[in-house]
Amino acid sequence: PLNVSEMFFGKKLSSVSADSYDADRYFVGTEDGVIYVVNTATNDVDTLLTSFDRIYKVVPDMTAQGLRYWVGTRNMGLLLCSRSVDSLVAVARYVLPAAERYSAYDVSVCRTGVYVATSHGMLKVAAESKDKPEVGTETLGEVFVRRVGEGRA
Repeated sequence: PLNVSEMFFGKKLSSVSADSYDADRYFVGTEDGVIYVVNTATNDVDTLLTSFDRIYKVVPDMTAQGLRYWVGTRNMGLLLCSRSVDSLVAVARYVLPAAERYSAYDVSVCRTGVYVATSHGMLKVAAESKDKPEVGTETLGEVFVRRVGEGRA
């Protein structure tokens, strides 16, 4: 037998994201926009409500304004959020030049910026953009990735 434990949330789940700041914590996204914060050390589960659609990814990020959360969603794209008691509230929404609605499936925060895999390709939020105090709505920049061996003579 495998060493497996089960957790039941009573909802359809859409994602699980590790917390890079706490190895004992992870985020579980649901198809109706609820995020569960699970602490494996204490077996505590907190519930964060959102006004978003399906949650594909949750990534905490320490910004100049404190701890914020990058949330990848279905149809609403990439959102930068702050926590307000038992909910996440969007402080910025990142839009595409060619599409109002898109899905953000995966997010990676790096020194050079925030990279997001979307239904329209890989896009980037500039590193300096994420630390603005009031962001509002911003346009994502396209990232062109060269294949290994491409362009060599």
